[in-house]
Amino acid sequence: MVSQIDHSDIFKKYKNQKNKKKQCNNAVDKYFTNIELRIEKSNIRYYINYNPYIHLILCIICFVISANWINQHMNIYISIIFGAVVALTPYILLQLFSDLMSHRVKRMSVDFLIIMRKFLIGGKGGDIFEAFKKASKYVLQPLKNYIEILIYEYEHKANPVQCFENLKDRIENSDLKIYIENLKICYVKGGDVIELTDTFIEEIDKQNDDEDEENAKDKVLSMGLYVLLIFNLIILYILFNSDYKRTVFDSNWGQIVFVLDMIVSFYIAYLTLEKTEKE
Repeated sequence: MVSQIDHSDIFKKYKNQKNKKKQCNNAVDKYFTNIELRIEKSNIRYYINYNPYIHLILCIICFVISANWINQHMNIYISIIFGAVVALTPYILLQLFSDLMSHRVKRMSVDFLIIMRKFLIGGKGGDIFEAFKKASKYVLQPLKNYIEILIYEYEHKANPVQCFENLKDRIENSDLKIYIENLKICYVKGGDVIELTDTFIEEIDKQNDDEDEENAKDKVLSMGLYVLLIFNLIILYILFNSDYKRTVFDSNWGQIVFVLDMIVSFYIAYLTLEKTEKE
């Protein structure tokens, strides 16, 4: 006797499998989107051809080399953990470049707005994109690259509103984000772009003066943390090449302390970068 097939049960299983696959794809897409955005913000493509696939390959190479090296001295589990920690190095460096570019944009924001104001007046407040195009010739990287991408998108018939949104996504400085958002509103609904620019020049200039002292202290702290991390890695290197290696790394407790030390070091680096990003 042939039993009846429960179609509803089969459908539920198929639907669950489909949802799991969709979630997996979303996770992968989210990863590549995040890395792509970080690459754009770091402006690294101005110097070398870099993309999320190259980034992923670098992470894998870091993992394989570091795990294989530690495996010669420690057990396989410690090697895998160490490899996973070292595999984060490309992302940390990418985050560092991104934060450096963000700080550079922040420092040149007033000069950029003054240049924009000049061309907005020259164009009689007419074409905002034409002012961007002229201003791009007088600003430094990475802002120059961001604006050139904006002009390229606009000249290739992209939606102007979306062009503004894309520029906002590339720039991490919150004040410039607000300025661009207001420019977008002026472009769509009309408005006095000269007065708008004057207001932001005054506000950002005043804000930069107030934050200089605080930022200087934060930078000294960040630099101190990075010096400690480098010093820590030098000590580990010396231990690996000294007579104390067997005493420290051939015991289970020594290996655990070593892995915890590496994890804490990378965590400190990550927190420092996150703090810099939020400034």
